[in-house]
Amino acid sequence: MLDIAGHRSLLQIEDIQGSYTIPHIQSSRDLDFEVTFSHPSAVAARVELLQNGLIREASRQATTVRYPALTPGEYDIRVSFHDKDGTLISEELHTGFAIGTVIGAIGDSITEGYHGKGYWRDNLNLTAADFPSESVSKDGRNFPQFSPTTHVHRPKINCYVSWMPRLNDLLSAQWQHPVFIANEAGMELMADLWAEALFKA
Repeated sequence: MLDIAGHRSLLQIEDIQGSYTIPHIQSSRDLDFEVTFSHPSAVAARVELLQNGLIREASRQATTVRYPALTPGEYDIRVSFHDKDGTLISEELHTGFAIGTVIGAIGDSITEGYHGKGYWRDNLNLTAADFPSESVSKDGRNFPQFSPTTHVHRPKINCYVSWMPRLNDLLSAQWQHPVFIANEAGMELMADLWAEALFKA
């Protein structure tokens, strides 16, 4: 459920250490919103999906709105808040709700990034702004993530770029919709170990 409280939709994803914050993306074709009524006089809200003009109504008693079965792409919404007489109180624009393809990349050292560029970051709550543009995908979703094995093998590095930003750009261009590739790799992790971990989960 997406809480409509800010203006740019972002996701903060917990990692083994720290986190990474990316522009919103989901694989589900349904967009669900929880409308937050912050103004004391606001009792109703009109939620408009700008890309197709679909409108949903929300109230303090029914704060959830849904847009089902959407085509992959980027979506923006305008929320208009009204008082009990129907008078407009305020409007908000919220952008960057993405429906697309989310991929988990599993593997060992190559996938983790040992053949790519490495970085040290003291603050492991990572964003695209923490890295040079050549290590970030065009949409800002893929950039170096925390590398879980470098403390043993390369202790001066704790983030690797790997091949995810480049593949993100190629797939996004080919498929014409948003893509995110989560780096879930670790050196010396073989496919059978991943399978065992998945079945235990």
